[in-house]
Amino acid sequence: MIPPRQPYRIAQICVVVEDLEKALKTYQELMGWGPWQIYDYKPPVVHSRRLHGKEEDFTMIGAEFEVQPGLSFELIQPLEGPSIYKEHLEKHGEGLHHLAVVMPTLAEADVPRDHFARNGIGVSMEGKLGEEGGPGEYCYFYYMETEPQLKFVLESFVLESGSDAEQPADAVRQAPPAT
Repeated sequence: MIPPRQPYRIAQICVVVEDLEKALKTYQELMGWGPWQIYDYKPPVVHSRRLHGKEEDFTMIGAEFEVQPGLSFELIQPLEGPSIYKEHLEKHGEGLHHLAVVMPTLAEADVPRDHFARNGIGVSMEGKLGEEGGPGEYCYFYYMETEPQLKFVLESFVLESGSDAEQPADAVRQAPPAT
């Protein structure tokens, strides 16, 4: 195995769930986490989606909460179309799905992909949110097939800001609602 030039820093932990509302309530009650930012990941915001090298039309709903500076916890419920989230639920049920690293610039977005490819590890799913070079933020994300080696999937993504402060997928709501 070829080591990376520098260690990857984890920026996100994700659990895949079957019922987002139920999971939000559980994490709020047991962990005190919230408010959560809820996002609908569907076209046209999410585009250029690929699963195992083929174009696919997957959608999902996600919730994020920053548990400590620089580390967010994400819950994802798959909705339409095939995805690695649905594959995970079918194979393992609900639970830890992936850890994510954030690359600082679009120019560095493929550094993890290239590193893992040199180690014989491919990409299972990828997509984009927002418009590259457009208003708001643009996100390019991909998941590597690291489960056999690392016992979890590794995601890499990059966020780049455009001409305004909007997110590529604006939160559709907050849970629990702000008081």
